[in-house]
Amino acid sequence: MLMQVRGEEMREWYIDHGQNSGVFRNRHYRVVVGRTITALRGAPPSSMVDAVYRRDRYRCRYCGLRLFPIEVLRAYECTIGTDVFAATAKNASHGAALVFRATYDHVDPLSCGGRHVPENIVTGCYSCNFGKGSYTLTQLGLDDPRAQPLPSGDWDGLVSLLPEFRNRSTDPNVLRTGGL
Repeated sequence: MLMQVRGEEMREWYIDHGQNSGVFRNRHYRVVVGRTITALRGAPPSSMVDAVYRRDRYRCRYCGLRLFPIEVLRAYECTIGTDVFAATAKNASHGAALVFRATYDHVDPLSCGGRHVPENIVTGCYSCNFGKGSYTLTQLGLDDPRAQPLPSGDWDGLVSLLPEFRNRSTDPNVLRTGGL
């Protein structure tokens, strides 16, 4: 079924619309985002991000889309081959890998004084994360996703299938050792 998805077209459409939404947002809101100097640059610890994904049940806290962590996408890529599904490089990604990849979002942006703490980080899809950018919820008129109940259900981002992907991998040096 994945081979029937026009992944390249999906990726191009998604990037094009994401970039256009950012341009529209900047023109429409005409808000200059404050650039607070902060010592916290870069990414939060991966253990914190993993805990946030689990807490949020691998769902975008803004739109509710079910997502996959990069480890699952990489394992799937190694299982079926990069000629069918490339998930690791942005420019070579299959569209489905881009659309459904879990990202983290600082609800209060770092550039506006937000911190690398689990209470300020939520799971987001690429589209919602890019669409929000470094704007605050108030600037965009968005509801705080942290005020919503946590997603229910047993969706685990297919993390439970990682052992099966490792067993079927076409690249045993990468997956059977546990390295992703």
